Amino acid sequence: MHDRAQPGSRANFDHIVINPSGVTIVDAKFYKGIVECKYVGPLLRSEARLFVAGRDRTKLIASAVAQVDKLTSVVERSGFDVPVTGALCFVEAEWRIFAKPFQIDGIRVSGPKSLSRSLLEDGPVTPQVVRELTEFLDDQLPSA
Repeated sequence: MHDRAQPGSRANFDHIVINPSGVTIVDAKFYKGIVECKYVGPLLRSEARLFVAGRDRTKLIASAVAQVDKLTSVVERSGFDVPVTGALCFVEAEWRIFAKPFQIDGIRVSGPKSLSRSLLEDGPVTPQVVRELTEFLDDQLPSA
């Protein structure tokens, strides 16, 4: 599902993927530069931060977490017990050699190829539940 209105907001969900592993919100970003996770702060209390082209973009993680929370409340109303996760997909960004996708606060950060591979993995959600949940969300979340 693409470009769906967020309940109680003027914002939108870029993409919602319903598959055998659950529901994933994909927030597509068209940033240029190298994407990386850096740990900042004191050694014993450092925290993971998202950097793109050398600039701290960790606020994107907080926004994605908020989207997951909003969609989780909608999915819970469906009566289906399926996990809701979030992903930031950097479409035009660069990755260092041997760099792998990473997670910060439960949000997956990756490029399109890696994300699509992970979204194709099997999971516990049956095809019937995927269909019914897709219909429910289509009804609950109008096009933005």
